Amino acid sequence: MHNEDAREKRINQILMIGIYIMLGVILFTSIFYLKATKSYRHARNEAIQIATQYGKLDQVDDFYWFNRKNTYFSVGGKDAKGDEKYVIIAQKGGKVQVVNQKDGYNEDEIRQVFAKVHPNQTILKTTLGFYKKHIVWEIVSKQNQYYFFDFKSGQAIENI
Repeated sequence: MHNEDAREKRINQILMIGIYIMLGVILFTSIFYLKATKSYRHARNEAIQIATQYGKLDQVDDFYWFNRKNTYFSVGGKDAKGDEKYVIIAQKGGKVQVVNQKDGYNEDEIRQVFAKVHPNQTILKTTLGFYKKHIVWEIVSKQNQYYFFDFKSGQAIENI
């Protein structure tokens, strides 16, 4: 009987140690994740504030972080009338440009264009911003290629 109690106590100790280790791993992972995404969340929240103020967006659907020579934050959404817009914000200087989605290609449409032109490539990421004074969609493929498509025409501009 005494051996069974000692064995049960030992099993409980091992289980408790395992639980504490798991809780420690979860806590460490959560803290690491929050620190790693802090700048993204801050930029997104700031961009949404600017987009609702200057673009008069009532509903936010998309956020894009575009990095080339300059950095742009773009927010897609709808205004009070239901019109879909993109608000593109320069990180430096804070210049804001508002464009109607109907005046160009939206993300789904540009992905379809890309799929027709590059059927064997898988899209990793799509972002909206300015490149060489044009509003462009940047598509990053799984093959680590960067493709630029003109927002208004949907035409391929360049790939890196």
